[in-house]
Amino acid sequence: MLSRVAETLYWMARNIERAENNARIIAARLSRMPESWEEGEGTAGAASTGADRADGTESGARWAPFRSFSGAGADGLAQGVPQEAELNLAGDWEELLEINASFADYLDKHSELVQGEILRYLTFSESNPNSIASCIAYARNNARSARDAIPHELWETLNDMYWNVRRSSEEGGELRDYYPFLQAVKVGSFTTQGVIESLMPRGAPYLFVQTGKWLERAEKTARILNVVCAKAMKPEEQLPARQYVYWLTALELVGGSDAFLRQYPPYMHPKDVLAFLMAERAYPRSIRYCVDHFVQAMYRLEDEGVTLYTGPLVAAVEQLSEQFGESRIHEWPLHDLERYLDRFQNLCNEIGALVTGTLRPDDGFRYEAKMCVQE
Repeated sequence: MLSRVAETLYWMARNIERAENNARIIAARLSRMPESWEEGEGTAGAASTGADRADGTESGARWAPFRSFSGAGADGLAQGVPQEAELNLAGDWEELLEINASFADYLDKHSELVQGEILRYLTFSESNPNSIASCIAYARNNARSARDAIPHELWETLNDMYWNVRRSSEEGGELRDYYPFLQAVKVGSFTTQGVIESLMPRGAPYLFVQTGKWLERAEKTARILNVVCAKAMKPEEQLPARQYVYWLTALELVGGSDAFLRQYPPYMHPKDVLAFLMAERAYPRSIRYCVDHFVQAMYRLEDEGVTLYTGPLVAAVEQLSEQFGESRIHEWPLHDLERYLDRFQNLCNEIGALVTGTLRPDDGFRYEAKMCVQE
């Protein structure tokens, strides 16, 4: 099996995961907009008070489970959040750009933050390498290059996703059409994961897919928390209602609000949210869970006879994750956690660059492993 195939599988997994994560984040932003969806082209941040949400629920229904708690404990945040807090703090478009792409890159191409342009940039823009359309196109190309190493059903699923995105992009549509599109992207990603887990042999190709998925997921959770921490630390954002929305937003961007409330009802404390999304070993999108599974995949690759020369960095990530203990997170001030998340993101980037560099075909890297397609 050539290093080219290994690198292709690694990036296929990262691109699938990135498309799903970005779709979830945009959908979470849209579902909080009590917007009249007939008025979609205003500047970002402007909102009307229409009766329906992007997910088809009545205005306010999305928050009903949280409003049912009548108050907050001594360490908790307020549960009954006024509508104006939801409008102002549900995750503004600048933060969305920072999480899913680059705010600076967007401003290089656009003069102002306009809601419709931002959505188009994050979903369909070919000039944005992190748009959903770009990620799915990259994943499809990756899968095509490695078709001998993946189940045929995986190629079919990615091919279907690609053409569905193309059709959605060409059809255009109104703001109300984005939410079902984003849901379809998430379902497509879930389907690819089901195919991989159900049909792919647990050899080196499968392990390269796992390393890409877990590294991408860990980095995205860290990025979300970093952006939320930076916003929540500002002196003008310390009102309980505003803090509540920030940390609820963090949970929803990761897809963890339901799981969190089952474990920490009925109050929401910032450190509880951070402990859950950073250190919870049982939640599959926490940083600790992702790091544990990434490290396991790397060690299993070594058992398959693969040498990636990432030992020091993997050890650094493993050591960093050991500091994720829940008690320690509760002890640290937020600004220390922000620096810690910065360091973790940098390590993820270094590992990604090193894995890619190691697998470059011109490096002469090759390996033989069981259940790999022979040259």
